Amino acid sequence: MKSKIFKIIAVVTILFVVGGLIGFISRPSENYSKASFLDSDITSEPAVLEVDLNEDTAKKPAAPTLEASPVVAPKDKKEVAPTVTAPILTPAVTPEVTPSTDSALELSGSPECSFEMPAQGVFSARPIKNTLGLKVTSNQKFRMALFFENTGNIPWFSENTNCQNVPIVSLGTTRSLDRQSAFLNGNRIMIKDEKIDPGQIAAFEFEVTAPFEADIYREFFALVIENRTWMKDSEIMVDFHVGETSESEEDIAKKAELIPISMKFSELDLSAPKSLEVDLSEQKMYVRIGDKLIRIFKTSTGAIATPTPTGDYKIEFKQQVRIAGGGTPYIMPKWQTFYKGAGLHALPSLGNAKLRHRILQLEPDESAPTEWFKDDSLWTEAVDHIGRPVSHGCVRLLPEDASFVYDFTNVGTPIAIHY
Repeated sequence: MKSKIFKIIAVVTILFVVGGLIGFISRPSENYSKASFLDSDITSEPAVLEVDLNEDTAKKPAAPTLEASPVVAPKDKKEVAPTVTAPILTPAVTPEVTPSTDSALELSGSPECSFEMPAQGVFSARPIKNTLGLKVTSNQKFRMALFFENTGNIPWFSENTNCQNVPIVSLGTTRSLDRQSAFLNGNRIMIKDEKIDPGQIAAFEFEVTAPFEADIYREFFALVIENRTWMKDSEIMVDFHVGETSESEEDIAKKAELIPISMKFSELDLSAPKSLEVDLSEQKMYVRIGDKLIRIFKTSTGAIATPTPTGDYKIEFKQQVRIAGGGTPYIMPKWQTFYKGAGLHALPSLGNAKLRHRILQLEPDESAPTEWFKDDSLWTEAVDHIGRPVSHGCVRLLPEDASFVYDFTNVGTPIAIHY
């Protein structure tokens, strides 16, 4: 009798254990833990990038800060899965877009597949949050989603749609394009819903497994119209803070400002030598720390009659704002001498005699107050000529680019100028 009881207990125990294992395996969501969101700016404008090494006319978004903040799901015309978290949707601002040259699409399939192709079809997107920071542990597995509003006038379709000859929109890895991410299995993610009409929110949900190595991993993503082109102004930057790193908060903040591509923070050595390179044939400046390229800026260098000197030089002298000597007394902010009378500076302006007199009273490291320039404007011709060799021998930069380079360099920073 006792042996029968023991057998029954043993069988029940085995069934309970097996049932528990089956239940665990059948609930994959329980294998995923929750990532902590770090605070970052929410914007109603499309992502703006200061530099894109794939297309240097883009502008870089501000890097996320490290203070935690709550995150809630966005409201959408289409229901978004409650398990996906994202920032609150701010009021939409439709960006200026360039009309597409695509002809009308030939559609087939269910009624959900059909739509009226506009005379000027526009593909456009607004990231709901264009920078994001996540705190995770080494080798942690979790799910996340990135959200975009369709601000164009053409529906987006998922790769899993049954519709034929429709625009398929996916989320791809960028900087560089279609790179292999340490966090993804593959480099393209499809829309969760089958169709996203203009004005609706698209969710790109995917599984993530954090790398084992503790570091901060910067990753860039953007929307791509499959077999057509990448969608302008759709880039999102995500900083994955994996484990605990030994870097100081000050160094992390500096790297967050400098790193323009998908890479690990540990790969940028702030103690490495800084350098500038100006390619006269390309009219571009390359900014580096060690062997890491961190910025590309358009320039305007010397005209044929007044060429920029070529060779290897060093920054000799820095002055917040300088008045040109000799001919026309141009006002040249963020001045940096590299050879005799030649230097780097922001686009010049003409100002007036009173303004020039006040500037001449400043010390070299003293900035002119902004209000001094309220009635002044950039020399229009100089703005139009960025990217073309028209200067009197100096290397001109856009104001924001000149400010970056001025803050980046020290007296003695090498600059190589060549064709």
